[in-house]
Amino acid sequence: MEVDTVDEKIEEVSLDLIQSIKTKTFNEALEELFQLEKKYRTVGDAISIGRILVAIVEIHFESSKYQELNEIIITFALKKHLQSEQAIGTMIRKCCEFVDAIENNSIKMKLLETLKHVTDGKLYAEIERAKICKEFAVMKRNNESDVEGAIKILEDLRLDTLTSLERKERIEIILQLMELLIESKEFVKCLIVAKKINKQILDTTLEYQALKIRFYRLMITIDKYENYLNTSRHYQFIINTKVMQSEEQKEERKKLLSYSIAYCILAPFDHEKLTMMHELSKHKFISEVPSFRELLKEYTTIELINWYTMKAQFKDDFLALEIFDVNTQEGLKCWKDLRTSTIEHNIKVFATYYQRAYLSHISDFLDINVDETEKHLCNLIVNKSIKAKIDRLTGIITFKNNHITSEKPTNCQQENVLQDWLHQLSTLMKLIDNTSHLINKEESEL
Repeated sequence: MEVDTVDEKIEEVSLDLIQSIKTKTFNEALEELFQLEKKYRTVGDAISIGRILVAIVEIHFESSKYQELNEIIITFALKKHLQSEQAIGTMIRKCCEFVDAIENNSIKMKLLETLKHVTDGKLYAEIERAKICKEFAVMKRNNESDVEGAIKILEDLRLDTLTSLERKERIEIILQLMELLIESKEFVKCLIVAKKINKQILDTTLEYQALKIRFYRLMITIDKYENYLNTSRHYQFIINTKVMQSEEQKEERKKLLSYSIAYCILAPFDHEKLTMMHELSKHKFISEVPSFRELLKEYTTIELINWYTMKAQFKDDFLALEIFDVNTQEGLKCWKDLRTSTIEHNIKVFATYYQRAYLSHISDFLDINVDETEKHLCNLIVNKSIKAKIDRLTGIITFKNNHITSEKPTNCQQENVLQDWLHQLSTLMKLIDNTSHLINKEESEL
């Protein structure tokens, strides 16, 4: 029988079913299609089998026999031996169209669960499986509030092996998984998943730019209370997208830049923070936020900052940002970290201008007690932000190489650091070579 004859037979059975919805007619129509499917499965006609399977699932769908539809999908996809993969793939693609047409959520979820089950491990249906799992995870989250179940569905996709999936769809699924992991407070796992996205791709087209903004907003959610410097960098990545360059986005851009500057200032003092503050002070949109430009100037100038004067001057600007909400634990933490950043800046100023100073005198300038001053000073020494020694008996601090200024590190300084690193690496490699030689020598003697 030719393909045209198969189509005519399918159409004849379907018309017969439309004329009467009695059980007898339904069963008779299915029986005739089953006979056709068995005949063409014997001869291995994949194209005809695919048409027949599509007709069978359509008859079930049009007759609203959804439970039988799920059973027939499992039967043909998993239980029928020697069934053509091409034919099953055709049936699965047709069933995916039914998902959008079903309005009842419970029926739709059951069909999605069935399709997910039959496509597991099927390379010929991995694109359909990705779309099915994506939709299924959304419904699990929205209808059943089952975040853990939604995460498991997307993790079962094994995104690393989905080579045939389009790059954009793959990124969307990763972002969806990140959102679920953030909601369940699994931040470490979310950071691991985030590494699956090639960030260079996000800069290609406007379509990917939207995904880039979505990605970095998720990264901000992860880092905003743990890594201030990374959070500032994430805001800058969003600002640098083409979408944010337009005049229509000016207000949003000002808000993002304000957050970026605030998080940069909150970060612990080191050369990376210092470099970023200078870069932000020269940002092409810095003129749009004059208050925060002045704030940056305070922290990049080698002068002591009076905490109370600075707080009074920029209080309204800080309170305009949600992270400084005094009614939340996070807001209070940000105010505390801002105070710490101010103290570290002032200690850095002392390290720049003085070779020796009394710990008690520095405490008086910083308006904090001696123990707290010593604590902040020790943190800066341990982090190698400054070089100093504390004589606890006399209470005298001796600053060494007091050249840590608010200027960016020079090329000469950077080269010195690199040379030190190369020397240490060379020493380590020689030690490894000598150890290997001695081990080999000892083995040869045995």
